[in-house]
Amino acid sequence: MRLIFEEAERCRKGGEKKSVKEEVIDMLRRLPDDITLEDIQYHLYVRQLVEEGIRDVEAGRVIPHEEVVRQMDEWLRPRRLHRS
Repeated sequence: MRLIFEEAERCRKGGEKKSVKEEVIDMLRRLPDDITLEDIQYHLYVRQLVEEGIRDVEAGRVIPHEEVVRQMDEWLRPRRLHRS
């Protein structure tokens, strides 16, 4: 997991631009030799989510922390059941 965040941070800071294929090859080289196909798929999936999140932040598609706390308080508040 640490590798995914390091790579995303490098890309965000404007490191050299590589093709997606080159980035995947670099990631595979850093993973252990005994990794499973399922683990590789997971790493690719998480990396995709991290990159989408970074693009959202850069585009301003974020919710302020205070708003998230307010929404969570509202969602988690016990609801009264109306009985007839």
